[in-house]
Amino acid sequence: MKTSKLILSAIAMLSITLYGCSKSESIKAEWEYPGPKPAIEKGNTIAQNICFELYQQFDLHAYYSLSATDALRTTMGLTQVNPIIRNNSSAIPMQAADETIANQFFTLLKKVYTTLPKEMVNSSQHKRLLLVKIKPAITNYRDQDGNPYRLYSFAEDAKGVVYFGYQNNATDNYNRFEAELKDWKRAILHEFFRGHSLRTYKGDAIPTGYGNISQGLYYYEITDEIPSLSFSRVFNTNIGLEAGFIHPLAVMADSNNPSADLGSLVAWILTNSKESRMPLLEVSWRLMDKYKMAISFYKTKYNLDLEDLSLKIQNITLN
Repeated sequence: MKTSKLILSAIAMLSITLYGCSKSESIKAEWEYPGPKPAIEKGNTIAQNICFELYQQFDLHAYYSLSATDALRTTMGLTQVNPIIRNNSSAIPMQAADETIANQFFTLLKKVYTTLPKEMVNSSQHKRLLLVKIKPAITNYRDQDGNPYRLYSFAEDAKGVVYFGYQNNATDNYNRFEAELKDWKRAILHEFFRGHSLRTYKGDAIPTGYGNISQGLYYYEITDEIPSLSFSRVFNTNIGLEAGFIHPLAVMADSNNPSADLGSLVAWILTNSKESRMPLLEVSWRLMDKYKMAISFYKTKYNLDLEDLSLKIQNITLN
């Protein structure tokens, strides 16, 4: 009996040892490279080296050479294409970005992100940032006078990814990056602060009561069509101001989750001089209340002075 017990114990120990070795080898193979996929390494271009720096400094996974399914792939599965197709059907299948535009875009992105508080960048909602050729954003927003709103981005928040694009379609020969630099800053900052307002790692991510200011006027809440709210993709700036909105993307929210509104407001503050903003704030009590809330909120919670940051952002160039 004693011998039998010893044999059984030996078999059990051998089984545990064999299982442990097998499991260890399996884990080692599965996690051979723990970083982003595809791997981000130093390269021979400005853009690739900046992508590597962003990964090293902030654990951001930035790409510009991915296309088709590879561009849609995330750690949480594939990005949904139907919302992108509704925005701009030319964007699917996705095409890799041109190196010249990628060098400009990532130069700007790096300068903007290194101007922001590192704590906020490290806790970003969107860890995966892709530049593609064709815009995944809506391409035909206009104001009441027919002036276009330049939109470049599309985000799938649940998968932590933002796509930026620069051409409206395959025949658009884009060479306007520097001329549209302010709009590019706005797009980067809108997605950053909109995404960050979805995070709750330090408590409330949005100023308390912020959504109440324009309650009932957001796109997903109104009962009657009014010209400011983007139904026909025409944003009436005068009615928008009355409702407390400075940009058509601000409307695409609701009072319980006004992250798009807050992101648009902060991007507006950071990319426009205080002198140019004050006349608009003075004629819209709703916008003024939101502005005061945002200034106080970021100063109190993150020790971030938006007006001081605005001066730095406005001074950023590609040189």
